[in-house]
Amino acid sequence: MTELSDRYYVLTYGTLMRGRANYSWMQAAQGEFVDIVISSTEDYTMFSVHESFPAIMLNGKSKFMGELFAVPAEGILYSLDYLEGYPTFYDRKIISCKGIQSETDYKALCYIFTPQSAATMGQNLLTYQQSPKISYKNNCYKWLD
Repeated sequence: MTELSDRYYVLTYGTLMRGRANYSWMQAAQGEFVDIVISSTEDYTMFSVHESFPAIMLNGKSKFMGELFAVPAEGILYSLDYLEGYPTFYDRKIISCKGIQSETDYKALCYIFTPQSAATMGQNLLTYQQSPKISYKNNCYKWLD
């Protein structure tokens, strides 16, 4: 993770973003909004899980958009990890991303859906063609809900 004194960058792409269903968890983690970002590489696929929340997996050929927050280590360990079911439901990975307007390059922690979770969810994982909650334009995913 890229450390900012006592905080780390965390890239969110779904319900933890500002104004979304689980944003209160980000607030409880004392996350401070930094930037709107896009992943730097095209290694990802986004799925909708039960039409409730998104899952990013490392098996694709596209980018994804999200929000970057600076979060204290305690907020990650005691709030975000709990919500995301780390390390079994989601795993944490360090990924590269870039600010859309600022064009700043970042390295950030991101919660990535585990292969075991994908196998368990099976038919409950919807692609962007099946889900109205996923936008896919210019080879980039964005969660709309």
